[in-house]
Amino acid sequence: MVKQYSVLNQEQGVLEVVERQLSDLNLSPIRVPIDVERLGSHPMFAPVPWGYDHKYNLVSVLNPGASGKSLVFNGHLDVVPATPFEMWTQRANEPWRDSEWLYGRGSGDMQSGVAAMIYAVQAVREAGAEIRSPLTIQTVVEEECTGNGALACVERGYDGDFVLIPEPFGPTIYSGQLGVMWFKVLCQGTPVHVQDTSAGEDAIERLLLLIPALKDLEAELNEHHRVPPYDQMEHPFNLNVGKISGGDWASSVPAHAEFEARLSFPPGMTASQFMQMVSDRIESEPYTATSCHAVFAKQRPVVRFEGFRSEGHLIDV
Repeated sequence: MVKQYSVLNQEQGVLEVVERQLSDLNLSPIRVPIDVERLGSHPMFAPVPWGYDHKYNLVSVLNPGASGKSLVFNGHLDVVPATPFEMWTQRANEPWRDSEWLYGRGSGDMQSGVAAMIYAVQAVREAGAEIRSPLTIQTVVEEECTGNGALACVERGYDGDFVLIPEPFGPTIYSGQLGVMWFKVLCQGTPVHVQDTSAGEDAIERLLLLIPALKDLEAELNEHHRVPPYDQMEHPFNLNVGKISGGDWASSVPAHAEFEARLSFPPGMTASQFMQMVSDRIESEPYTATSCHAVFAKQRPVVRFEGFRSEGHLIDV
């Protein structure tokens, strides 16, 4: 699995590896597509600018009609990019061992967990123990950016009373999770030649003025919205501006700029509520400051929500 380097929209290789392994173990894999027409109206569906024509999840179901409580093993096959590759001492998608540790992109998060949950089922069967209750194995894509893979499985009925997700957190049971929101902020400018930059409006400089507004929102969340058990953590909610681009030419005032960011939010707050908070910071609050008002008077920034809009949760265990 690690050799496949299964970043976004390049998951086909790892899907083929897992599908073949499930078949070899007589676990009868089922392909579960991410059907946008079917999922698009679901409140938890994350809109994205890419398509899903050749993307799917893999599910295996044991004892689907049996009585008793049902269990789901869920694990994701996708990984985040390993760039810059020059910072690696070895190839990122070429697994290697050092003592008892396995290295390579995805070996920890979370292809080792996927392997563990599949072979746990196989080990029980080889030991001669009978699995009597319904058990579903979900191996999904897009856990790292949308959650649409797991949503597609649940929407198709591959659900359960309990779910175990073997993420790499060690011998610890996590019964809660923060909400996560992805969004993009776009600014327009007025392009002119560098001979008279004052005649134009620099989209990159405008864009940078908006990051402090989001940092203020991050601080507000950590000061006023730390619900238990996150009130025991000093800084549970984190902003990350992870990608930025803009302009076309070093000698032209940039006409466009954008950044992509991630910000977490507390359980109990809905995705729509938090989207409104982010929009208010970007599309409204900057214009109340005298220093910013003139800059955004003609061209106001735009917020687009693409990717994660996952609400947090707390489970009483």
